[in-house]
Amino acid sequence: MVAALSGLSFPVRQIYFIKIITIGNKDYDLDRWSGDAKDQLQMMQFAHQEVVWLDAQLAIVPTLSLVVSNALLAALPAKALSDTIKLS
Repeated sequence: MVAALSGLSFPVRQIYFIKIITIGNKDYDLDRWSGDAKDQLQMMQFAHQEVVWLDAQLAIVPTLSLVVSNALLAALPAKALSDTIKLS
């Protein structure tokens, strides 16, 4: 498991039965964290997951736009109206 946000990465590893998290080149025993600190880590992990999900959604947009544009062009009548309308 890795906690990350805004380019920061906090790897969580387990040594025997101790969960160690490294932040700023310092190791911390996750079991010794306060409830508030654990809650903050959980919120950061959630925010990171949301960023990853949103990045994936944004990556889809150009392809989706191209597909929909092509479908629209295919659905249009073969003959378009002229650029000018002549009144008789």
